Amino acid sequence: MTTVAPYMTFSGTCEEAFTYYKSVFGGEMLMLRFDQFGDEPGNPMSEQDKQLIAFASLDLGGPEQQLRGDDAPSFMPPLTQGNNAKVMLDVDSPAEVDRLFAALNGGHTMMGPQDTEWAERFAMCADQFGVQWVLNFAGNKG
Repeated sequence: MTTVAPYMTFSGTCEEAFTYYKSVFGGEMLMLRFDQFGDEPGNPMSEQDKQLIAFASLDLGGPEQQLRGDDAPSFMPPLTQGNNAKVMLDVDSPAEVDRLFAALNGGHTMMGPQDTEWAERFAMCADQFGVQWVLNFAGNKG
């Protein structure tokens, strides 16, 4: 079953925003910083970027009721009002992440399909209309 979650990107205020949303909605919160992951080969992160939120989730009542988000580090496309929200799909298999990525990727890959700390398969891309998609199969990590 595919679920959809609002996914918001912030300019360094993700932690503040999600702390606020938690005060409004309650629920369980998860936050991971970029410094919890290693630098990508050939793409070292600045110390400032390492302190940003790489992934935040606020559980409002189950996997179908979550707010999710992150901060935009300097190596991502510039954040402007209007591109700070994405459509996130939680899918049933790693193969479905790969299939959707191939179908939706309109030439702008933000993160190709891969294993992450929070998901067995994860990818981000923009389609030919500029809509940003976050594809997630948590598997045993979720």
